[in-house]
Amino acid sequence: MVAWRCLPDRPPPLGTPGSVVMPGRHVDVQVTGTPDEVAEILHRQQAAGDLVLVSAPRRLNSGQIAVTVRTYPAPAAAPATGPAGSGWRSVVRSCWAPALVVVMALAALATVGFVVWQVALFVAAWWPLLLLAGGLLAWWLLSSGGRSCC
Repeated sequence: MVAWRCLPDRPPPLGTPGSVVMPGRHVDVQVTGTPDEVAEILHRQQAAGDLVLVSAPRRLNSGQIAVTVRTYPAPAAAPATGPAGSGWRSVVRSCWAPALVVVMALAALATVGFVVWQVALFVAAWWPLLLLAGGLLAWWLLSSGGRSCC
């Protein structure tokens, strides 16, 4: 298994979950694993950016090797918004999220109010006809003597 170990006071290496490297900045990383694993991970990292060998591969007692490389992100791999936690998404998340919840709640309340208003307007505009229809229904029921329609 390959192990990444960032050298002290450095951000995580390019390609690790949650890591973001600014364009033009480099990260020194020590890679440990079998020679095949190290070669594979370095080949994969080379596709994501440029690698510069900082130290020659060293053999460890466990049969693994350790090598220190410096990674430079490729321009296409560079994030558009900068490091994690910055950019417009975090501003929306931290500052505007409560306001958006309030606006959405007000929109829902306005929708319910609009529906109630429309029903009230319908009743206000058509109340004479509704009253007449109710009166006709009552007269029909009373004139039939409580009998069913058949």
